[in-house]
Amino acid sequence: MRSLLRFHDELTQASSTELRDLVDGKHLDVATLAAYLCQAAPIEPGRTLYRGIRSELLPDVWRAAPDVPMTFEGRPRDERAACDRVREVLTFVVDRLVGTAKRVAVLASGGIDSSVVMALAAEAVARRGGSVVAIAIDFASPGDDRPHLRALEAHLKCEVIRVTPRDGADYLEPLREGIDAAPMLWAFSPVQLALYAAARESGAEVVLTGVGGDDFFDGHPRSLSELAKRHPIEAIRKVRALEGFWTPRFPIVEHLLRPLAVPFVPSFVRRLKARRQPSMAEIMPWAGPTLRETSEELTKQSRELALRGALSERSDAYFQLPSQHYYAWLVHQEQRAVLVDRREPLFTEEVAAAVATIPPHLLLAGERRRGLLRESMRGRLPDSLLDRPDKAEFSPAFRPFFEAAGGADAFEQELEGRALGRLGLVEPKTFRDEMTKAFAAPEQSGMYGLAWAALAAEAFLCRRPELA
Repeated sequence: MRSLLRFHDELTQASSTELRDLVDGKHLDVATLAAYLCQAAPIEPGRTLYRGIRSELLPDVWRAAPDVPMTFEGRPRDERAACDRVREVLTFVVDRLVGTAKRVAVLASGGIDSSVVMALAAEAVARRGGSVVAIAIDFASPGDDRPHLRALEAHLKCEVIRVTPRDGADYLEPLREGIDAAPMLWAFSPVQLALYAAARESGAEVVLTGVGGDDFFDGHPRSLSELAKRHPIEAIRKVRALEGFWTPRFPIVEHLLRPLAVPFVPSFVRRLKARRQPSMAEIMPWAGPTLRETSEELTKQSRELALRGALSERSDAYFQLPSQHYYAWLVHQEQRAVLVDRREPLFTEEVAAAVATIPPHLLLAGERRRGLLRESMRGRLPDSLLDRPDKAEFSPAFRPFFEAAGGADAFEQELEGRALGRLGLVEPKTFRDEMTKAFAAPEQSGMYGLAWAALAAEAFLCRRPELA
């Protein structure tokens, strides 16, 4: 089996006349494409979009310092000690990922996670006599980031470059041509390419993001059930004071009592409840037989992982979950598209290992969502940013991008769905109508991401039919 990284190196060095011979005709792996259209990793680990090419993107892609392992002693007993540990690991990781770079860009919007990375990167680069620049998507949405970005700019006295969603329309050629003979499927990839281009034009040697805050620092109200075993009154007080989470009608029952009862619920009852969750096939009415079959298998896999508790892991094992293989591919492909070195300080094995040593209820410091991360940066970021109760929604950014790209009229051929139809991935008869519905109201349906992935795959196959 050839490896993915070696194969991409060969593709990068090949001329356009050599490319067809290199990929050996029809190379596209339909099973993997079906999984990616569901925004998931292939059912068989290690498969890629290329037949006969295996992926070795994990785990090194998420490691900050493979030659210098970071160790942690004991478990923090209170919020202050936990904050100290978070600051220690984040400072270490950011410093390592900045490396020798003198000019660093951070995809910082004014959200908590990216702002944390921005502040730490500014400190790391200042020690090297360099500079840092924030690259932000400028758009209005519920939980608007822009006022917080202005506060960050004033607090850190940093340069900010703003890119609009409409700028992503300049990157439709990579969408249709693909990256290294493979389709580019994520809905915001064109806008991401615009961000990377701005970073590169600013002279940045490294681009950092805030991805990972939700994964490792979000916390969950159910973690207070463990606290309730030792300190029930304190746990009840914290549940009642929680901010930033969905609040059920009976929070004490939902967050404290129910988690304690789960181990005593028969497994067949939990399986029956899991089966009530809708499958991907139910929310993709345009899916063809091959895609429906794949989505059903992926749904079963996800249910099994959830029943085993694998989806709540906060250690190095987290990076072996199927979802991380899919995400690693997206990051890898974007880096290939613009030849930029993207790194993610919050989403590393060092951070995962540190968080695994922290009692889960301490992540809810101050009874807030991502509370521990907020408190660990107190004094290094504006209080107005750290205390913001909301988070921006990205769906409103899709509409201006899609309009600038020409809307549905610019994808007249792709909306026929013929290429994907031949592969059994879509139903051409319903494809146009369902795509049009999804793109007409992205803020309401929330289905634009799945619809765009299918449209992008069709666009690629219309341009490169010999590969499928």
